[in-house]
Amino acid sequence: QNALYSNGSWSEVQEPTEPPTEAPQPTDPPTPTEPQPGQTANVTIYGIDGTSQVKTFNVGDEFTVYTTLNTSTAAPGGIASIAATQTFTKGILQSTDAVDELYAVTDNETVFPILGNAAVAKIYDGQNRFNASAPQIGKGFRFDSDNSLLTVTSYKVTAAGDAEIRNNLTTVAVADIDLTRIVWGGQIKDGYTIGGKASFIKRSDGTVTFLLGDSDNNDEVESIDATYIQRYNSFMDVTIDEDIMMRNGDVDQSGDLEIIDATYIQRYIAFMDVKYPVGEYITI
Repeated sequence: QNALYSNGSWSEVQEPTEPPTEAPQPTDPPTPTEPQPGQTANVTIYGIDGTSQVKTFNVGDEFTVYTTLNTSTAAPGGIASIAATQTFTKGILQSTDAVDELYAVTDNETVFPILGNAAVAKIYDGQNRFNASAPQIGKGFRFDSDNSLLTVTSYKVTAAGDAEIRNNLTTVAVADIDLTRIVWGGQIKDGYTIGGKASFIKRSDGTVTFLLGDSDNNDEVESIDATYIQRYNSFMDVTIDEDIMMRNGDVDQSGDLEIIDATYIQRYIAFMDVKYPVGEYITI
């Protein structure tokens, strides 16, 4: 039936054909997104010593700030109390550290590596305000090297523009009998030196400072520290962080927590000679 009459004769009608399908062309891999004007934030971060650095982020980027504190010259015995703030540009930066309904920080062990749960902190209205007090005179928090982390804080870029993060000390008191105040109102008292930098990248040396023999990490070497090691070697439950106990209690730094480590601690408590620096802060 597929015929057409024209000029006195019939001819077949050709069926319509589909246009040829073109083979898909290879595509180039996507180009990494570069920061674009109007979509970036230039963030300046200031350390306690006033030094600063700048980094450019895309809107939506998240980053972490590591702030160090060094009070070794000012407070060789440690810090008894501290009050400080880390301010940030609200509207461009948003803190992503966990807080409760009252804006109190809920993960102090992460945010304050040395102050830990002794810290009381709130993040609200562009400020991370925190303070901490040591539980005993003479048993202060130790910030005795350039790598001593004061805070580890996290942020997200929510808008483009120029932003800054500033670290300010309000009060720092030496862990001595007089609770000597070495910073007041942001001014460092004459005769003392306090350092502290802030970085977008964590220091890579990976060092940590702790009191050798202090199994429970309470800044004292006591008989209970030896008991924890003995219980551990007897496969009994211990009520402290085993990772910290393994680090602090491994007196001979053999890589294993053994009864001999408990013996070294007992000898130290009994004022007997020990060939390892039990009762001293060491860095590994």
